Amino acid sequence: MAFAGLANVTWRKDGNMRVGGGEVYHHSDSELTSFMGKLSGKYGGHKAKVSVVYGGSGNLRPVSAMRGQLTPSEYQIEKYGYGEAMRHMLTRREPKDFTSTFEHSFDGESRLVNTPTWPAVPRPCYARRVHKMSWGLR
Repeated sequence: MAFAGLANVTWRKDGNMRVGGGEVYHHSDSELTSFMGKLSGKYGGHKAKVSVVYGGSGNLRPVSAMRGQLTPSEYQIEKYGYGEAMRHMLTRREPKDFTSTFEHSFDGESRLVNTPTWPAVPRPCYARRVHKMSWGLR
């Protein structure tokens, strides 16, 4: 019996973006959290691999990705106040990504279980495939 595993956790936080002239774009900061884990094991002819990847973030962002500095109008500032007027110009984006895989193979002797491992399945000969294609096009 043998096992192997690997795990990784990343947390990233960026500040507001600063452009060439030194101007800072408000609400251009971001956070990202991601996790990756892999586990594999062998036992009596069985081999199994499991992997999981997760990533997510949640930030208030401008609706448009390409923009200059966000500036609320005088009307919005009078109606809501500066802070709330800025929030009305933003949207909360919360992308979440989750991917998982499971792989199993069996190399032992059994009449009931026969899952071939790569590259046990023979690949077709390229020359034969070309011949069949050219014969079919005539």
